[in-house]
Amino acid sequence: MSGLTCTLLSGLKLRLQMTCLHEMSMSTHETYLNVKGMKCDGCIARAREALSKVAGVVHADFDLKAGTAVVTGDADSRAVAQALSDTGYPAELRSR
Repeated sequence: MSGLTCTLLSGLKLRLQMTCLHEMSMSTHETYLNVKGMKCDGCIARAREALSKVAGVVHADFDLKAGTAVVTGDADSRAVAQALSDTGYPAELRSR
């Protein structure tokens, strides 16, 4: 590659990294929940679909064995629990 192309690509990569870091810093709030009724990957997919409709949710991780979830973003914690409960997975807020 030419020097100019490399510089442009490096600059673009840096801007993308900075954007990602900025978005991560804005969405570092984590909501911890106990969730009942989730048994399989299909349940996780259904729960994630429901959470994708909650403003501010960035990501959700589920532990089926423990019956817990960690939702990252700036969403209202009660709205997160309600969305899961409305989907058929009763959820309660918990401390970390």
